[in-house]
Amino acid sequence: MTEAATQRTLNAEQRTVLAEEAVDLAIAQLDVAKRRFAEETEKIRQETAQQVADVEFVRAELERYRERVARLEERLDKVREEADTARRLVLQADYHQCTA
Repeated sequence: MTEAATQRTLNAEQRTVLAEEAVDLAIAQLDVAKRRFAEETEKIRQETAQQVADVEFVRAELERYRERVARLEERLDKVREEADTARRLVLQADYHQCTA
């Protein structure tokens, strides 16, 4: 083998070593990125699950308040009817006192 061929072979081997080191570094970086992605994804899943639970709680609370408002409106209507009846009775009593 000539000296030039030997030198090319050494250069090729050095480039191969450098390429293998670059591949190893890229794989290590990829592994770190995959781990971080998995961690971030899990964090997002947990936050989303909490937000869904919060929304469901708020919806349930809202439904309870709607039901309570409906009951209060029914009671208010009843009280208004009773007040109207009481006013009519007072007016009738006043009328009868004036005509008596």
